[in-house]
Amino acid sequence: MAVSRACARALGSFLASSEVSYPWADLDVPSPFLLGGDWFWGCVVDQSVVNENVQGSVAENSAAQETAAQETVADPAASAKVDSANAQGSAAGSSDKAAAEAMYLKTLMNIIGLWKGPQVVRVGGEGMWESDLHHTGLQGKLPHYIFNLHSLETLDLSANSFIGNIPSEISVDITHLIYLNLGRNKLNGTLPSWLFTSPSLKILHLSHNMLSGNVPFESFALPSLKELYLGHNQLVGDIDRQTFSKLTNLTDLRLSYNKFSGEWELGTLLKTLTKLEYLDLSYNGLSVTAKNDNHYVKPGFRYLGLASCKLKVFPPSICNMSYLSYLDISNNSIGGIIPECVIFGSRYIEGLILKGNRLEGEVPHSLSKCRSLKVLDLGNNKLNGTFPEWLGGLSNLQVLLLKSNNFHGPIGISTAIKHAFSHLHVLDLSHNWFVGKLPGKYFQNFKAMQKMVSHSTYPEYLSVGQLEELG
Repeated sequence: MAVSRACARALGSFLASSEVSYPWADLDVPSPFLLGGDWFWGCVVDQSVVNENVQGSVAENSAAQETAAQETVADPAASAKVDSANAQGSAAGSSDKAAAEAMYLKTLMNIIGLWKGPQVVRVGGEGMWESDLHHTGLQGKLPHYIFNLHSLETLDLSANSFIGNIPSEISVDITHLIYLNLGRNKLNGTLPSWLFTSPSLKILHLSHNMLSGNVPFESFALPSLKELYLGHNQLVGDIDRQTFSKLTNLTDLRLSYNKFSGEWELGTLLKTLTKLEYLDLSYNGLSVTAKNDNHYVKPGFRYLGLASCKLKVFPPSICNMSYLSYLDISNNSIGGIIPECVIFGSRYIEGLILKGNRLEGEVPHSLSKCRSLKVLDLGNNKLNGTFPEWLGGLSNLQVLLLKSNNFHGPIGISTAIKHAFSHLHVLDLSHNWFVGKLPGKYFQNFKAMQKMVSHSTYPEYLSVGQLEELG
């Protein structure tokens, strides 16, 4: 590679945290070629590779523009004249300006991202551009100037180490912005209202930061929005369910691990957001009720996280989620037996987390039909009965947690199942009333446990329920 990983990170950090003057008067971006020849080229192992990269970045432009870009790279001291001339030419129209912005950013971002492989910035035919720099090790202050590009369409800076805040105001109307992902950084401050008024925005990912304060829900005017990730921050304030009534195209809503307040009726929410397929409200301070649950739900609903939402009953809507792959209603106050419809309605379930409730009765035998089940957590309830050895027939089961219940009797083994629990990685039967010994046959069958220890493999079950947020 032409640029080392450490150098690329240093360059990215420098650009992100520095206010550098630049000659492109009409463009809201700094020039990397004015950083100083020795420092900049000290990062380069093979200058010819950079020259080739810059040439490729401006391939869509005229031969004259290509020559100017090559001269700029070859002679940083002459960049002011070239850039000034480009600025004058691009001032003729907004489309030329957008193309110039895109050309510049493509060149800059490609140089920063050389060590990562292929182009990280793609430019459309009308000057629209998109940047994917997620998980590239960039750090420093979040560059505010990047939000002043009217041609901005897609921006992904997630999974880096950016600090600072999101600008409270921007100088342009970002009418083309479709995708914005700033998740998994170290951003703080409050959320600006302009984030929620971009007319074309479809994807907004801000989770796993240190954002605080109230969310400007009163500014919500995003009928095109499909995904909203605000989870794992320090956001506060009362949330009225009616706030989301305008988001009719929303398919994915994640508000978990915040400090909100208010009460939501799950059934009414699902009836309002008819396209919703993923919903995570866990540990966010909201109280969720099922008193007006009318059983309606989108047939393709796949993910429901309602942990610690003060629920007292199983929401009836769950029974109609026939494609549900993950259900977490742990740490609530749900009593009674586990409804059969929850099991029959979730044949594709991979993760079923019911721990920390007041469930009674035996483990439903209908769980034996959930052939995709990987994680089953029934711990910290009041379940009783004998050990459900028939769960050993679930060939994909990797985690079985039955701790802190009222199970009793010997731990049996089914003779009808040849290799019971052969894929099991974790088994917790503690704090029950079992007697006797764990059958030696089980130890022989725990092949997955043995493989995980001997090969240090990454357990697949750790990814169950962890939706991708790099996004």
